[in-house]
Amino acid sequence: MNFFSKAITKSTFILALLVPTAVFASPIVYDIKDGNSGGFSASWLHAGTGSASGGYWKNGNKASISGEITIDWSTGAAFGSISTDAGDTDFGQGSGNWELVITGGSNTGTGIFAGGVDLLLSLDYDLFLNGSSTAADSGTFYFADLNFTGDVNSASNSEIYLWGNNWLNENGGSNIDRTNHISGGGIALGIDLYGTGSPVPEPTMLLILGTGLLGLSLRRRRKQA
Repeated sequence: MNFFSKAITKSTFILALLVPTAVFASPIVYDIKDGNSGGFSASWLHAGTGSASGGYWKNGNKASISGEITIDWSTGAAFGSISTDAGDTDFGQGSGNWELVITGGSNTGTGIFAGGVDLLLSLDYDLFLNGSSTAADSGTFYFADLNFTGDVNSASNSEIYLWGNNWLNENGGSNIDRTNHISGGGIALGIDLYGTGSPVPEPTMLLILGTGLLGLSLRRRRKQA
């Protein structure tokens, strides 16, 4: 093996060792599931039925949900799909299975909750019933940067605990509120999300990892030869 080949093999070997620590960055894929921490009994999609504590809203009928959301925390971009159990609460729109499709997001803060609380994150969505191609509701879920109990509204590479709704607060002035959302044809909804996260390797990291593994393979073959 010449000097140049030795240098490439050694470099790729070192990079391969470094990759596992480098891939733990955004975006993160979160598996939405039941949670029993931070005040969560499960992940729920629920109706908004009454005011509480300066603009936040109490849970009404609720449906357990599961699915997957990918969030790029560097930009707030998000996508994914969450479904309710078949036959769960209908929110006044007809019984059956609801699918919540996440179409985008933001981490820049698009408004302020009651009490001057900034946003942690917002997720845009379309809500479909029984496989319909027409959305029963479209809007944005907003998550206040508050620690209510335990880990609610916190995020890491390994877990998220998010509690929010599809309006900012009932007395939000120019902000989106529950009354305006309903008068515009929307459904007053809240959402509780618990999820476990797995980092998504970036394409460049996958390339480096592949190159490193190739280098290791070549090194072994040459040692055997």
